[in-house]
Amino acid sequence: MNSSTTNASFSNVTTWQLSQQNLELYIWAGITLPIIYLAASGNLLTLLVIVRSRWWKSGIQVLILSMTIADLSATLIIAPEQTINMLFEKSYPWSYQPFCRAIGYLQMGVSFLVPLHCCMIAVNRLVSIVLPRSFRKLTQRPAGIFMSCFCWFVPFFLLIFPLAEIDGKFGNMPLFGYCTWDGRGGTRAMSYAISVSVMYLPTAVIFVCYITIFIHLKKMEKTVTEMASQRRAARIQRRVEVAKMMLVTFLVFLVCYIPLTSFFYLAGNLGKRPNPTIFLWLTLIYWLGACCNPVVYSAMNREFREAYQEVLRRGRCGWKPKVGPSVRPSGRTGEANIEANTTKRRSLRPSTRTSVESNV
Repeated sequence: MNSSTTNASFSNVTTWQLSQQNLELYIWAGITLPIIYLAASGNLLTLLVIVRSRWWKSGIQVLILSMTIADLSATLIIAPEQTINMLFEKSYPWSYQPFCRAIGYLQMGVSFLVPLHCCMIAVNRLVSIVLPRSFRKLTQRPAGIFMSCFCWFVPFFLLIFPLAEIDGKFGNMPLFGYCTWDGRGGTRAMSYAISVSVMYLPTAVIFVCYITIFIHLKKMEKTVTEMASQRRAARIQRRVEVAKMMLVTFLVFLVCYIPLTSFFYLAGNLGKRPNPTIFLWLTLIYWLGACCNPVVYSAMNREFREAYQEVLRRGRCGWKPKVGPSVRPSGRTGEANIEANTTKRRSLRPSTRTSVESNV
């Protein structure tokens, strides 16, 4: 299906259909904006918890911090802007093509950050659980910083080509004037290169990593049960819990991402005009992928849950946790505080190392 055919199909819309679409659009926007801003509050709270608890001293913590910034960008800036864009598509600045292209570039770049971060987190967990001695440096903070920079670089670099209209383009989508990447305007090779690099390959790596992790754990299950060192057994268990939490984060993203992309794929291959109502609600589901992480963190990690409660309870600018493995010295060695969600809180003893300073 080429662009001229698509635009022609959109032009055959009656005035009554347009009025119905506008009504649906305003109802949808009235529901979407409060949800998105509530999600932005959750992501902002997560960022506040990470910063105030100083959870950036290990590779996994740096990656979660970077992914939280990506989610916050999506819910605080990108999604609200795109909603307003659809409401006022013919108004300035959205009618100004350079602005529309820039917004589409940012929107697509941010949307690809989550699978790349989840891929790097899966690699981090694989090394931490399966190969802790051979590749220990890959779980430390410098590696986490490098992986985070890589996640931000790849999608924005690849999307420079359609932004510069070298291969493909960004512009107003006929449906509601949505500013996004028009994959039909470029070569199939470029479309495949972007899709494989930022979605399909990371997804394959994620599943390989987690399958390897759980096969490894199944083989050593008896060893862990009979392990004389309870400290080591608890450390392995904490790593597993974090791996499960981040796997759930990625699965939530897939559940939110697949419906909208499948909808456009089917509409394009069938040569039919996408249903506006279905498009709007699938777009909301798509944006929910950046909204659910605070819920997953609080549901599956005790440290996050307690930190959320503490921030909401105190609400002061100078807040710091009273006590806990997040910032206080602990007599235990080994694991980062973010992996302490499954162990019982024990009495804290002074030590020369803090729990956030040692990841694995």
